[in-house]
Amino acid sequence: MFNTKVYDKNWIFKKTLSEKLINCSYSYSATVNGGFSGLTFEYFGDVKINHRDRVKIYKGNIAIYQGFVIGITKIVNREGIKQVISCSGMIGVLAFMPYPNLSQTINPSQILRSLFSGFGGFDTSQIQEYHSHISIKSENLTYLGMLQEVLKITKDWGLFIDAENKVWFSPYSKSHTLTYGLDCFSIDLTEDSSNYYNDIVLKYEKWEIEKKDESWIRTYGLNKIIVYESQIKDQTTANLRLQSLFQEKSLIKTYKIAVNNQYEFEKIKPWELITIKNTDHKIIRKAIKQIQYWQHSAVITLESYQSLEHFILQQ
Repeated sequence: MFNTKVYDKNWIFKKTLSEKLINCSYSYSATVNGGFSGLTFEYFGDVKINHRDRVKIYKGNIAIYQGFVIGITKIVNREGIKQVISCSGMIGVLAFMPYPNLSQTINPSQILRSLFSGFGGFDTSQIQEYHSHISIKSENLTYLGMLQEVLKITKDWGLFIDAENKVWFSPYSKSHTLTYGLDCFSIDLTEDSSNYYNDIVLKYEKWEIEKKDESWIRTYGLNKIIVYESQIKDQTTANLRLQSLFQEKSLIKTYKIAVNNQYEFEKIKPWELITIKNTDHKIIRKAIKQIQYWQHSAVITLESYQSLEHFILQQ
């Protein structure tokens, strides 16, 4: 059912590991604006696995996970020799290279393409052209740090690295429809206002801009914050960042949706949308933040931000 293939750091195929010699729960997560989490498995065979080797897992013919080796523990006991292999999601390779110190006015999609093209094996063909240019300064950042700075500004779009190492960057668009009581068997809702602000002032260079929501101020009272971001150099970028801050600092409703194998949940990815029928919860085209995968089920985390839903409903 599961096939685990090992490649070297240059994606040259080494070996398919026998499923009989692997002990793995196949539990991992995938997150929007990132990719796959870490994953650990035990291997009882004699194939030599090295640090930075690539590990790719298939369920049937579908690739469901890819990462690279960051930890190897060899254990010898009465049962024989086994290796405990710890992997990181592929986005982690960006943490090991320093990014040049630059000031740029550029479409962020161009930055993303250049970030990933600097590392062999990533497919950037699914990075769409963002709707605005931004001005951004990088100083003493890694490639991963630069990626995170860009994604702070472009929160109305989602980025994801899939199991084929394809980098997706696009608006929230693809939608899945589940039915409560059939392929969806549990819905939990949590509301959180611990980081909630309805009046945000963003200061950059010698200027500042402000955004407030009068209706929410009347409902909850004034909650104001001043944010300083010196790396922003122009008003267009500042406006985009302010919209992102309004998302980050809004009242958050978090849904956790449990899905069984009546639905091919491996095909559901972060940055996509979920609609659930046959429930009183108004879950219509809500954005996926994270998915926790197991062998026979998955838990999908949705976060409902007022500003993010505004962007999605306009599409």
